[in-house]
Amino acid sequence: MFQKKILVIDDQDDLRFILCFDLKKQGYDVLSANCGEKGIESARESRPDLIILDRKMPLMDGLETCRRLKADPATKDIPVLILSGKSQRGELDEALQAGAADYVIKPFQFDELMKKIHGITETDSKGC
Repeated sequence: MFQKKILVIDDQDDLRFILCFDLKKQGYDVLSANCGEKGIESARESRPDLIILDRKMPLMDGLETCRRLKADPATKDIPVLILSGKSQRGELDEALQAGAADYVIKPFQFDELMKKIHGITETDSKGC
């Protein structure tokens, strides 16, 4: 069985570090980027099984990053899970319209995030 690869894109160093650390403990191969542009570049090069993407980032926010990932033939099939501090229904709808597979509201419990990750990666791998 191969190790699933997750790319974490978040401008907050502490959250990115904790997420990467916890995901590695769960057995994932984890990569990270601190901005949308670097995240897109990393996704093209590494072809992760899932991208965890912060909604609010400077320069290029998570929604624009997601749109660009979904418009690129090299990355369009990689599922994206958006993390956001905004819980309004419109925010969720915007993320889904941008191409996100799911949405998690901050602050979150790691178990909740893991359920979403398993749901996305298990669904994705069953189609192959």
